[in-house]
Amino acid sequence: MKKLIIITAIILNFNINAQITVNIKKIFILHFIEEGIFKINNKATGERVYNADLVDIDVDSVLINNSRVELYKFELGKNKIKIDENKFEIGVNMSSCSKYIIGFDYLNQNNYRLQGFKGNDLNVMIYDICESEQVKANTVLKDLSRSNIEIDFKCIYKSLEELDYGNDCLKTCADGKPAHAKINKAKPLR
Repeated sequence: MKKLIIITAIILNFNINAQITVNIKKIFILHFIEEGIFKINNKATGERVYNADLVDIDVDSVLINNSRVELYKFELGKNKIKIDENKFEIGVNMSSCSKYIIGFDYLNQNNYRLQGFKGNDLNVMIYDICESEQVKANTVLKDLSRSNIEIDFKCIYKSLEELDYGNDCLKTCADGKPAHAKINKAKPLR
């Protein structure tokens, strides 16, 4: 009987993880469509289509120890984008960002945009975790900083708290990045 219960628990856990991965993919796709990163067109009519079920993508998962939040990353050029190419075409708006990161909270089933998108939900994520686990923001930031993703969580948090929206760590893909180094004004020729 114990073996049956253990096997059932393993199967249920696998099914739940598979469902969450599918939901994460849909969350990414919905954000991509909403922000104009993905543009889907019907080949027959040429009309724009806003249906996330037409697209499938691969995402990478980065587990953070001692946290109920898992980070998921989509990287243009690395992760695959799939669509029925006979009926639809997809355009990808290439901006200065190639990485997009979403945090997913398993307890409350919320998702948080953390990198690459037009907005950043780090403060909301930290608030949600602090409220439910009765921990301080610094504890959550330490857990997040242990991930192997190149995000300066402390800079983002501090900038959001101080309403310093011009800080480089808060720049979005829509802001763009300079193509060249800063140009020094040349002295007039004599």
